[in-house]
Amino acid sequence: MSTLTFYYHANTLTFYSILLCGLLTWKNRKRVNTISAPLCFLTCVGAYLMYDEIENILVERTLIIGGFLVPFTFWVFSHSLFNIGSIPLRTRVVGIIASLVPYLCWYLPLTEYTSSVIALGSAMLSILFAVMAVVETKTPKSKERSQYQLKIYAVYAIAITIVFTVLSDFLFDDTTWLYTVVVQRLLILLLSSLFIFSNFAINENLTKPKEPATKNPALATKIRHKMSYDKLYRVEKLTIGQLAKQLNEQEYRVRRAINDDLGFKNFLDFVNSFRIKEATGILKDQARSDLTVLQIAYQTGFNSIAPFNRAFKLYTGMTPTKYRKSWIDQNPSPLSVA
Repeated sequence: MSTLTFYYHANTLTFYSILLCGLLTWKNRKRVNTISAPLCFLTCVGAYLMYDEIENILVERTLIIGGFLVPFTFWVFSHSLFNIGSIPLRTRVVGIIASLVPYLCWYLPLTEYTSSVIALGSAMLSILFAVMAVVETKTPKSKERSQYQLKIYAVYAIAITIVFTVLSDFLFDDTTWLYTVVVQRLLILLLSSLFIFSNFAINENLTKPKEPATKNPALATKIRHKMSYDKLYRVEKLTIGQLAKQLNEQEYRVRRAINDDLGFKNFLDFVNSFRIKEATGILKDQARSDLTVLQIAYQTGFNSIAPFNRAFKLYTGMTPTKYRKSWIDQNPSPLSVA
């Protein structure tokens, strides 16, 4: 089998593995903070892989856009893994435009020198996004890093793959280009395969009977009391490690109590339940009607308006603004009635 034939087979297999990763991600969408970030990243990777498989020039020029956006969407994906808040819309727009500048320059009559400068700038930007993605992994506190260890290693591996891809365009000539691309495809295939296997092999139902959860109602009461009376949920980007430290308990015991005794699927849902409860109280209080939705979001522990709106709508079925208006319409103040 020639190297070129092996490359096409590896490329096709890698594409289908990325497609399966996307399907598994969608299946587990309720367990992640946001589904759009990983799906956008996987879509861009899939489009990049399909570029060499399509012969239609119009489709090719469309798919290659995904290739230019892979580093940027990887950074956004890494941010979604380790941070509660979302990246501001303005930053996203700037990142997309900057990533697509080299693509847009394809259609301009540029000199060879200018094209080389733009290509170098694009490569540096891609490496910058990869570095920024790695920096995102430093967000969790040291006592909580064990929970994120697998995610951290995955981000490191993807970042190395992106940097390798970028540098190979400058360090290797045309005679070795095919070999570097094969190595890159195999790296992507390895990472996607590990993700796929982790979704099946780590499932306790497939390996051994699920052990009954150990109930700890005393700890659950202690956790709820700490959150309610000390209002820890107001701490921006509160982590389960910080809560465990406040309680002087092991982090895994706190997590188990939140999941098994209190019935929350993850720590973020648990924290948001307190935040939204306070937010609804503020929105109902006409004495505090001068507070804006953004001020209420900050006051209850959210670091931006977008995650507040998402969480609020998830718990109440409507946006904060609509909730306030609906409450006022149903409960007019005595002064307004008079």
